[in-house]
Amino acid sequence: MAFLNPAFRVQRLSYQRSIFPVYARLLAEHLLLRRRVSGIKASDAALALCLLFLQSSVASDETNENSRKFPSGMYRIVNPALGTWARNLPGPGHQGPWRSSIVMTTQFSSVYQTWEVTPDEEGYRIRNYGSSNSAFSTGHAEDPVIGFSDGFTKWYIEPAGGDNYRIHYPNRDLIWTVRPNEFSLDTISLEPAQGAEGQVFQFIES
Repeated sequence: MAFLNPAFRVQRLSYQRSIFPVYARLLAEHLLLRRRVSGIKASDAALALCLLFLQSSVASDETNENSRKFPSGMYRIVNPALGTWARNLPGPGHQGPWRSSIVMTTQFSSVYQTWEVTPDEEGYRIRNYGSSNSAFSTGHAEDPVIGFSDGFTKWYIEPAGGDNYRIHYPNRDLIWTVRPNEFSLDTISLEPAQGAEGQVFQFIES
């Protein structure tokens, strides 16, 4: 029988994953509208909220799945619009922990422009090969993304068309964004996704 075929089960699961978010949202919106217009039981309203939660969970799972398709390796992280790449130097002093800015530059920086991307759970760790600092942020809007010696942030790396990617803070609408600096090198901060040129990066193998 068809449903005993493993390939059929995989196709069926894929179909269910693709159609469930649409179905859940439509049903939830219908139930909530009925409650506003004519009043329905609290249990139905609770069901609607649960469906919306499940829909968002499925969307999050799909984001995580897309992120894990990115191959680990050694890269330069380049903003194609500006032609600059990310660099991180060691922190000052002889005793850590060290924190230092990640800047965007066109200057050759040897190992300090090379980043090691390795899997971490459903995301990735991004570590500078020269400084040994990892890309880190506290996860709030406008916070800088820095190099940190004693901790790291798990990042999602999401396709953005062609060879382009967005670097996404998990479960928040915050992505790496080039922050212009009139008097010095540009830095990187977390900003909501807006489709801006400064929010797209390419990973060039080193």
